[in-house]
Amino acid sequence: RDLHSFPTRRSSDLEIITVPVGQTVTYGATASTGYTWWKWTGTHTSTTNAYSFTMTTSNVADTANAMQQVSVPTWKNSLTYDGSAQGATATTLWNNYNTTSLTIGGTTSGTNATSYNATFTPKSGYCWSDGPTAQKTVSWSIAQKEVSLVWGDISWIYDGDEHSTTCTADNLISGDSCTVTLTNNSVGPNVGTTTVTASSLSNNNYKLPSAHTATLTISKRTITW
Repeated sequence: RDLHSFPTRRSSDLEIITVPVGQTVTYGATASTGYTWWKWTGTHTSTTNAYSFTMTTSNVADTANAMQQVSVPTWKNSLTYDGSAQGATATTLWNNYNTTSLTIGGTTSGTNATSYNATFTPKSGYCWSDGPTAQKTVSWSIAQKEVSLVWGDISWIYDGDEHSTTCTADNLISGDSCTVTLTNNSVGPNVGTTTVTASSLSNNNYKLPSAHTATLTISKRTITW
C-alpha cells in the first residue's frame, strides 16, 4: 500500500482481508513521494517493512506509518549587528524551518557580528529528506554593520612639506569605538596626488563601505608679484 500522510492514514488505505489460522502473512508498504517508511504499529510493532507473522485466532489490526520528509533549514542572512542580543529562532529568519516539524536548539542568540551554530531535530513523524532523523548543525550569522567614513583635510597648497589625512568611522552604535587604519597616507612634499585607502577597522562588528579611498592633493602655490 502507498502511504500518503502521517500521522493520519487515509481511509482509502484501509484493507480488510481474511486469513486462515496458522497461515504465514507477509506484508509491506511503499511510502509515497516525500515520505520515508517508518514502522508498523498496532497488533504488531516492527520497524521492518517486509514483516511476517503467523495468523492466530485473534483479529489483527496493523498500521503502516511513514515519516514526512523535511529539508535542512538554511540561513537567510537577515540580521545585522545592532549592539544588542539577537535571536535566531523566528521561522522568518530561515528557509525550510517550520516549528511543526522541527525543533531548534544549540546557539540561538548572539550579539557580535560573527557565525553561530544552531541545531535542528525532526519532531516525531518527520525525517530529513535523506531519511535519518539525527540532529543537524546549521550555521547562522549576524552581519557586520557598515560604517561611514569621515575624512579630514585632503587638499593643500604647496608649502614644501609632506601631508597626510585623518579618517574616523561614523554611524557607530552608541558606546562602541572603532579605529580606521589607513595605508599610503602621505603626499608631497612636491605638487601631486596620491590615493589613501581605509584598509581595516579595529572593531570586527563593523565593515568598511565599498567606497573607502580618498585622493590627497598638493596644488601649485600662486606667486604674488
